[in-house]
Amino acid sequence: AHKDSSQGAVLSSLYDWYLHATSVWQVLERHGTDLLHFRSMQEIEMRKELTELVKLLARQHIDGPDGFNEEGRSIIDTAAAGLRDGRRQTAQADSEVNAAVGVA
Repeated sequence: AHKDSSQGAVLSSLYDWYLHATSVWQVLERHGTDLLHFRSMQEIEMRKELTELVKLLARQHIDGPDGFNEEGRSIIDTAAAGLRDGRRQTAQADSEVNAAVGVA
């Protein structure tokens, strides 16, 4: 068994070595040109975790139930229906959409 000093983990099997090499390769692919700007592997790992968290939050708040995509689609559908049946003029529909999404 070989002790990996960078992570304090024991790499006791070929699979452990594979996982470690894959992780290192992903870091090099993602940050290879910027590695000298990082202070430690811990900072790189924290950035990876932060990236995953941001992706998760975006999926939940944009694509999830009651997310912006659903709300935005509802706003657009309402405005389009008003334009189709003649209840609204273009400028009025535009103002209503802007007000609904918080654009002044």
